[in-house]
Amino acid sequence: MRRFQLHYQSAGITNHAPDQIDVPDIGTALVVADILDADGKIEIRDGEALVARFERRDNSGAPFWQVG
Repeated sequence: MRRFQLHYQSAGITNHAPDQIDVPDIGTALVVADILDADGKIEIRDGEALVARFERRDNSGAPFWQVG
């Protein structure tokens, strides 16, 4: 089964390497990033290959993830 890696920086922590967690798909990665309170910028990787970068936007009380 294919797995992706979610790379994220915990909110409020600046001088520390990004954390990583395995996820089954990109949708799950975004849900997990919300739960983990990521700092608003995440990367999805397939091994060493970058699949996508996302940035969380919080316009008018309706947050969403924007592909970056």
